[in-house]
Amino acid sequence: MMANVVDPSDLWEVEAYLTESRKTVDRIYQFRYSDLLRVFSVLMRDDWLKEADLVGLQPQKIADIKRSAEALRRMFRDTRDAPHRS
Repeated sequence: MMANVVDPSDLWEVEAYLTESRKTVDRIYQFRYSDLLRVFSVLMRDDWLKEADLVGLQPQKIADIKRSAEALRRMFRDTRDAPHRS
């Protein structure tokens, strides 16, 4: 995107894109302490986080994150594979 910037005014398009991307990330991955297990589960579901990245957490928390990530994968797969009704 930056490679296509010709005029200084083109930077506003880059800024708009980056702002929208940041808002999307903020909506998807809320980083409050109370939401961390859910965030880690979503990150694991999306393959941004591996079990090895969770080293140092309590084994029960790791198991909860893995279980939740798998449930999210199944839910996403089931939703995607469900027949669409008109």
